[in-house]
Amino acid sequence: MTKLRSYLKNEQGNSMLLIMVGLLVVSIFISFAFFDFFNVFISKRVSQTSADSAVLAASREARKSYDEVIKDKLENRLEDIKQNVANEELEDADIGGWLESEIEGGDDSYRSEVEKWIKEGDGVDLDANKLLLYFYNEEEISEIACEAVRGNMSEIEDAANRYAKKNGADRNVRVEFEEETFSIYVQSERKGSYVTVEDSQFEGIKADAAAGIGTPVGIDISCK
Repeated sequence: MTKLRSYLKNEQGNSMLLIMVGLLVVSIFISFAFFDFFNVFISKRVSQTSADSAVLAASREARKSYDEVIKDKLENRLEDIKQNVANEELEDADIGGWLESEIEGGDDSYRSEVEKWIKEGDGVDLDANKLLLYFYNEEEISEIACEAVRGNMSEIEDAANRYAKKNGADRNVRVEFEEETFSIYVQSERKGSYVTVEDSQFEGIKADAAAGIGTPVGIDISCK
């Protein structure tokens, strides 16, 4: 009888050991699963931050690209006007009428300031935004800006990629110029790292962001 009781006690001890081992294994698995979940959360945050930074950098580069083109066009247009006035040997009294007949653009209310600049020289400060509206209508401005952005997409993508990687993303999946809304769209990706499964079983963790390209005051640009 004594040997039988001893045997039963050993059986109970073995069962308890198995339960403890099982609980330990489950606890380890849960810990790994939690680690994977936390890693996905962090990767998503990093990817979103990267997308936000990338799209802001890209939109700034896009604005810069068309600002430079417009600045060059305005300066060239002013120089052409000054040269034509000189070639035709116009008197001061005739300049206003000449401008009225020659400039077919947008808002004619700024003509007097351009006339003053021609008469008095570079000491007269001209408002670039008003000058733009004087020389061009909104459709023409949109065409100039949209062509400038389209032609500068490689630099825009480079700016987006630099800031995406700087903020932790592995790459940008997409960098697009949304022409109708005159904005930039970016999708960034960060590779996940897992304990419970193979990394290769999952695609990278993506996040996207969009930002409008700044426009001159009072002008709506759309590449329709």
